[in-house]
Formats: sequence, C-alpha cells, structure tokens
Amino acid sequence: MVSPKLGDVRWRPTRPPPRPPRPPAAPRPSHTILAGTPESFEMCLGARGRYVPDTFAVEYLLGIPTSDEGRYWWFGKICFWVVGGRVLGNRDEVTTMTTMRGSLEDVLRYRGQRHDKGLLQLPAGAAFQAIYDPLSVDRGQPLKEVREAERQFSRFNVIPNGVDVFDQWSAYLIEDQRHGRYLWRGPDEEIHEMWLRAGVVDEVLDAFLDDLCRSTGWERLSPHRS
Repeated sequence: MVSPKLGDVRWRPTRPPPRPPRPPAAPRPSHTILAGTPESFEMCLGARGRYVPDTFAVEYLLGIPTSDEGRYWWFGKICFWVVGGRVLGNRDEVTTMTTMRGSLEDVLRYRGQRHDKGLLQLPAGAAFQAIYDPLSVDRGQPLKEVREAERQFSRFNVIPNGVDVFDQWSAYLIEDQRHGRYLWRGPDEEIHEMWLRAGVVDEVLDAFLDDLCRSTGWERLSPHRS
C-alpha cells in the first residue's frame, strides 16, 4: 500500500470532531430579602412555585450590564411581598435600580418615626384615605397646605416614588412599639391591610439596599440604621 502524500488530492487530514455547542448560561437567580436575610428566590418557592412569605420581603433580579450606561442605571426587576403571598409592583417589568436606590433611601429617612395612635385606631379605609388624600389629591390647595401635608404624612409612605413598576400602588406604614399596620392599594383599587412586627419593613428595605450595593459595587447613599 502506497502511503498518501501531502499533495495528493485524494487524501485529506483527519479533523477532530466539532465541539458540542455550549449550553446557554443559567439565568441569574433572584434575590429575596426576608426579614433582613438574603436568600436565593428559588430556594423559597412553595409547592405551587409561588413564594409565600410570613412577613414582608423584597424580591429582585438584576440584569447584566454591557456598557457604562448600563452599569449606571443597572436595570432589573423588583417587587414586594406581603403576608400570604400578596405582591406589590409589576414584578415582570424591567426598571432602573439607580432610581430604586435613591427612592428607598428617602423611605428609610423616616425609620422609627411612623407612630400615630389616631391613625392606628381608624378603620383601614379611613386610615388609608387620611394619608393618601392630603399627599395625592389635588384640590387646588395653596402651596403652604401642600408642604404641611408632606411634613405631616410623608413619613408613612413606604412605596418608592418615581419607580415605574410601583406607579399603580400606594402603601403606607403606621406603627407603635410592637406592631406595624401596612396599608396598600393597587390596580384593583381595593384597600388592603396587614399587621406586621414593628420595624420589619424598614429592616428588610435596609437589607435590600445593602444586598443591592454588594451586587452592583455601589455605595449606600445615606445609610440609616436603627
């Protein structure tokens, strides 16, 4: 048998088999902040694939930025969970975490300052409207009255203002030494109420901001600690 020569057109060198295609990258897990403890969302799913907290939680999912602009705005998804699996926010829509960070720092400015015995004693609907109307209803009131309403009632707001995925929700927190009364209204236009441990909402929001900054490399704008 004559060995093939390199110049023989009938001979072709054996090529290694093609490499199998790389599997698609696994999706980045959501983060769930529950009572100040960051956990993977997948580990907290119930039997029906739905997370049901026993208190208050933040779930968020960060995108992967591909530019300096993306790292500045850092897009992602976020929602709040309340007792029994109630969701606040459009959890499937993308928003900017930069705006979220600044807005929640404003919420935490009022940590420990949401006590009001009178509002705690009102029925849920009346308590909600007593806060919502002065802050959100335009009656043509003078600027002095608007500023006085903000001074008196802004401390109860616990929804991040200016974050589009929460535009259809309003939520207020009224506390005493032991309990927190969480009132909210969403697209269904019904007023809902849940009683939580005093301080837990601020603890979770504070832990969320810490976790967000660790994930993005940002610094806290204005840390608030009890």
